Formats: sequence, structure tokens, C-alpha cells
Amino acid sequence: MNVNINKALKLFIRLYKSNLKRFGFLIFCLAILFTACSPVKYVSNDEHLLDRYKIKVTEGKVKKDEIKNYVRQKPNKRILGLRFHLWLYNLSRKDSNKEKGISNWFRTIGEEPVIYDEYIASKSVELLKSYFDNKGYYNSKVKDTVLFKRKRARILYKIEINEPYTINKIKYTCSDTMLASDVLPDSINSSIKIGDNFDLDLLQDERLRIETNLKNKGYYSFNKEFVYFQADSSAKTRNVDLVLKIQKFQEKDSNKAIISTSHKQYMINKVFVFTNFDQKEALSLGENYYQDLDTAYINGIYFISKGVDKLNKRIVLQSNFIHEGELYSLDKANRTYKHLTSLKLFKIINIQYNIINSVEDDSITYGYLNCNIKLTKHLLQSYTVELQGTNSYGNIGVGGNFLYRHKSMFGGAEITDFRINGAIEAIDEENVAGNFYTTELGANVTLSIPKFILPIFKGERFSKKYSPKTQISVGYNFQDRVDYRRTIANMSYGYLWDGNKFLKHSVKLLELNAVNLPYAAQDFKNYIDSTYLKSSYENHLVSVSNYSLVYNNQDIKKRNDFYFLRLNTEISGNLLSVYSGLTNAAKDENGNYEVFGVPFSQYAKFDLDLRYYDIIDNSNTLAYRIFGGIGIPYGNSESLPFEKMYFSGGANSIRAWNVRDLGPGSYSGGSGTRFPNQTGDIKLEANLEYRFKLFWVLEGALFLDAGNVWNIYSDEFSGGLFRFDEFYKEIAFGSGIGTRFDFSFLLLRLDLGVKLRDPAMPDGERWVSGFDDLTWSDDFTINIGIGYPF
Repeated sequence: MNVNINKALKLFIRLYKSNLKRFGFLIFCLAILFTACSPVKYVSNDEHLLDRYKIKVTEGKVKKDEIKNYVRQKPNKRILGLRFHLWLYNLSRKDSNKEKGISNWFRTIGEEPVIYDEYIASKSVELLKSYFDNKGYYNSKVKDTVLFKRKRARILYKIEINEPYTINKIKYTCSDTMLASDVLPDSINSSIKIGDNFDLDLLQDERLRIETNLKNKGYYSFNKEFVYFQADSSAKTRNVDLVLKIQKFQEKDSNKAIISTSHKQYMINKVFVFTNFDQKEALSLGENYYQDLDTAYINGIYFISKGVDKLNKRIVLQSNFIHEGELYSLDKANRTYKHLTSLKLFKIINIQYNIINSVEDDSITYGYLNCNIKLTKHLLQSYTVELQGTNSYGNIGVGGNFLYRHKSMFGGAEITDFRINGAIEAIDEENVAGNFYTTELGANVTLSIPKFILPIFKGERFSKKYSPKTQISVGYNFQDRVDYRRTIANMSYGYLWDGNKFLKHSVKLLELNAVNLPYAAQDFKNYIDSTYLKSSYENHLVSVSNYSLVYNNQDIKKRNDFYFLRLNTEISGNLLSVYSGLTNAAKDENGNYEVFGVPFSQYAKFDLDLRYYDIIDNSNTLAYRIFGGIGIPYGNSESLPFEKMYFSGGANSIRAWNVRDLGPGSYSGGSGTRFPNQTGDIKLEANLEYRFKLFWVLEGALFLDAGNVWNIYSDEFSGGLFRFDEFYKEIAFGSGIGTRFDFSFLLLRLDLGVKLRDPAMPDGERWVSGFDDLTWSDDFTINIGIGYPF
């Protein structure tokens, strides 16, 4: 085994001198382990490990990420600059032929060394030349230079780009007079513009655009193969004159001779919807499957079913864009598929068209199609059981959820979710019930209806364009804590709808939360009695209306960078306040209006959550997040309701602190308290996470979190008031490492966070200067979560 002891010793000395004495021996052992397995361990004397490659373009604007796809041989994957997967592979024994065992396992999860191949490198040169030719940079020079050193090879692809050929003019000609009126006016939307590079990809895009445009105008049999280009170029001026031509339709006559005819537009003759289609049975029985089926003709659609089908035909009519007597349209077929999919009622949706040779009103101009929409349903009922570990302020416990779902409770694709949840955590002292554990129990019922059930936006056109849903929810939650017992009853009524491909809207017209505290320990009452938190732990009513906007341009079919944005705004208590003022409603001893003897909250709240995901490659991703929020109590409230306050810390926030264990501001009195209520009216937070795939279902992460919460009015938490000239000095920083177990259907997460900057410490002592300043109990936090933190 080729152990580079000198290299490991130098690393150990550097770490020792940098105040890492406590971990020096461990890191020394790891250094030995990593350097023991040399990257070139299994590279023979006449071979070279492909170490790196670089692409250098002399001039011109090109997409380097796109160019990399044409390099056929890539080095071994790296994580933080280390060939981790190659290192795993090198832990195996070269002469091991066993199918099982640790050595074979290392080979399976690792990555064998990539050996430089001269032939593949030459193919990469050819592909790069072809790429630049296709982009209009004809006769560009591509040269590869290979540097060999210590059984490693590094390749430099040097590319000298010539001046591009550009499009001087473009002319459209159409030999089919039937198409001319549909193609020529639409040329204004061409993908090709004068002055563009003579880019073959642009020409392909234009062919596809014309095909899609004509298919949306009834030309069912048209495809891009009927579109071709003629180019006349000048080597002197590097200008290209383009002529786009469209051929007539080719078919065989009765003598099997090929003749040219005009392209036909197709009308929809009949629409058949098979509401409970069984694909397996249809394949088994063939044409016999379609015998003895029940048929009903409703609003221009033939609904066909086998046996009794309780599906409400209205939801299909609402989701269908294909109608008899109209021209065929590819866009309408795609929209029908999308709307039917959004119902979450069908496992398989198959839309087929059949050309009809003759109908009663046969026409030379038009052809006719029958449309068959075959729907195979999901199981209507399902249930899910979830178990999870909990860790609140160091109290370990277990929780669980039971979810029952019915996908068409009333026959109209109304999705009904019934959830029961519970959790129990061990504690060091008795709670209000005399037990050495805390409990939480809850139940919630949510009904999602695929339409607006109030008159607003009731039109069918709106429903088909925006896929609206009405959502009604009712829930109850019981909490038995160390110092109080609380119940929360809630109900909400609102709407969801799509704005466009990337945009979604949500409006809750009404959300009611009734909070009741039947018991609180005297010590707890004394603790909050003189603080603004007192009103948060009294019986109160929260009436909320809110609006949310979500933008997400992720394309799950492609590994491209994407953004996620959520805007949320809500107001509470305004209508109740106006009503109470007009009716001279009674007030409590604090001067607050009451409804049914319970004071109500009044506030306004706004927050923004912006994320950016940088997909480096298949194994590495950088995720960025910025969050900002503010809640302003006024009128009938001195503070935000506790459940509406912002907090920092925990598995989805700043992971070096526990939940509600950070802030507000530079407040330092919350550490170790029995009553952790470190919340605020303002929250600022930023997160950066580097995610990388390891092996099997295991992923790793390195993260950096920063932020805090502050109060607007109350300074009862010393140092907790937001001040423009001070808040930036009270930003907390935390970092750490994490592991994730990605089981596709479930992602389990374990993060270890460490404090880098603690605003609760005196000014000048907030940054951690070295590991000697850290203690495991105070400065390290373990967080367990489900799913990514953001």
C-alpha cells in the first residue's frame, strides 16, 4: 500500500498549529487513510489516470456548459476536490473475484479509475469541431494538448473560433396553397432572426415551431419532415441567404404510385371517453373487450364504461378541451391531459386519434378524426403511516401520523385527507398532569374540490384556464406541556389556482384559530405575567385572511438551475375590529374587544422566501436561500399570537441552535431556561448548502446558516429590539455537516450544527476563534428532519 506519510505528517502539523489539537489525532488517522489509497493505485505503468480537462476558447460567446457535453471522456467524480468514489474503489483488492464481501462492495459503490484514451480524446476533438460548425463557426480549429505527469494525464482543448456565418435574409415559400395562409402570416413569430448565427439548432427549432403551429390549426398529419431549408452562403462576406420550403403531403394512389396532394385539416368527428378503462383486460380480450359496454351521450361526449361507474361526468367535461365539430389541436389535447392529471384520480390517461375514412358530410377539404380518451383510475382509497423521531430542547421522543385519503369522496374528484397525529417526549420533571412526558394529539380533515364553489370566477372558461380548487379544512390540536395545557381548534376556507406554467396562487378567505389554555403552571404565569408574551398565552381568537404566491421554474425532466419564490401576506382582525367598533362591543380589563367573551388578534404580516438551486452536475448541487419576514401587531393586539411569531433555530432554520433557542437580537437570558419563548416580530435568514451524492442512498451536505429574530415594539428581552444601526451586529452564524438517506419516497436527514458566531455573547467575543472555545453541550446541535431543509 503506497502510504504518503510525509504528506499526512505535514497536514497533521498544519492542523495542530491551527488550534485543532483536540481533533489532531483523529484527522491524522483520516489523513493516513486517504493518502494510503493513491488515486493511481490500479493504474498500470503504461496507463495514465485522466486527472483533469480544460476547455479554452480564444474568443466569442459560447456556452461552456453546453460544450462540455461534447467531451466524451471525463475524469472521476469529485466532491470538494477529492475523488471520493475513486477512493472507495481503491479500498478494494484488485485480485478479488468474490461476488460478495467488503472488497466487492467497495467496487460496487465506488468508481473505477478513468484511464486516458487517445482514441476517445480524438473523437472529442471531432465532436467539438462538429459542434462549432453547427453553430455557424465553420472551419474553427480544435486542438488537444495532453500533459503527462506521475501517471496522470491532463487535457487542454484549445479552440480557435472563426468569424461566424450569419443570416442575411430569410424567405418562406410554400408549394401547398392550403398551408400558405396559415404559415406565411405566422412567420413574424419565427425563431430565426436576421443577424443570427447560421445555427442548425435554430433551424430545427423553426421546423418544430411550424409543426406545432400547424398541428394547433387542424393539420393532424403534418410533421417537421415536410419543412426543409436551402442555404446560399458567401465565404467572403460570411452571409447566408435562407429559403424555407414546405412540401406537399405525400401519399400513394390506388396503383401505389407516390403523388403529392395538399395537406388536410382534420375535424373532430366524435369524442369517446372510457371512464374505467382496464388496459390489461383490453389487451387480453382484444376487440371482445369493447362489446357490452354502457354508453351515455352527454354534452357532445360519448361516455363509455364497463358496469356501474360512479364517476361524476361533470369533472371530465370541465377538464376536456376536445369537442366534436372543431378543428384538431395538439395544444387542446395537451391541456386536456394536464387537467385530467391534476385531478389525481387517474393512474393512466391515454388520448388517441383515429382517422375516419368517410362520414356523412364527407369533404374534400377536411379529414375527420375520432378521439378516444382512455382513463384508468387509481385506487380511490389509500392510507399512510409515518413514524418519526423528535428532539425538542434535548427531550427525545417519538411521533407518528396516520393519513387516510379518498380521491373522490362524492364522485366528483374531491380529494379528502383525514390525518391523525401524535407525539410523546420524555421530560425530567412532572408536567401539569403529573406525568414525566409531554404529549401532543391532533386531527385534521381537508377537502379539496376541483372548482370554485362560490359564484366568483364561476365561468367554465376560467376553470379550464386556471385549474381552480376550493379547499376546506377543519382541525383540532391538544398539547400537554410541562407548564401548560393548550387546545387549538381551527378551520379555513380558501382557493388555489394556477397562474401559468410556473406560477401558483392561493387565497384563504377565512382562517379561524381558537386558542384555549385551560391550565398553566403558576411559575409559568409568573414568568410571562410582566411580559408582552402574556397575551399570547391567554385564550384568544385569530381570524386571518391571506394570499400566497409561489413561483417555481424547475423542470423535473432536465437537470437545470432553477428558482423558487414564495410570497405570503396576511391580515387579521380588521373586520372584527370594525364590527366591534360599530356595535360598541364590550372590552376586557386590558381594553381589548372580545368576541363571545374571547379577545381577538389584530395584525399584519408579510414574508418572502427566495431560493436558488445551482445544479453543478449529477452528483453536486449548491442550494441558496434568503428569508425575510415581518409581523406588526396593532389595534386589538399588543403582540402577535404565539403561533404566528417568527423563531430561529431547528432543523429547517439555523441548525447550530435548537428551535426557539436563538434571539431575539443579542438576548442572552434564554439559554437553559424552562420557558423557551425566544420569538420575534422580524426574521432575517440566509442559508447556503452544498449537497453531494456519496453511494447507495447516502448523500452528504455542508452548510452555512446565518440570521436572527427581533422584536419591533417590546424590549423586554434585553437586546431584542430591532435597530437599523445595530441589527447587523446581532446576526448569528452556524455551520455544520449532514447526511441524508434518500429512499425516493422518503428522505431522512441528520445534521450536526456548530456555532460560529453567537450574538448572545458580549460584543467582541461573539466569533468562535478555535475548537478550544467550543463545548459539546452548548455549541453543537443535532437536528433530525424529513426532507431537505429548503
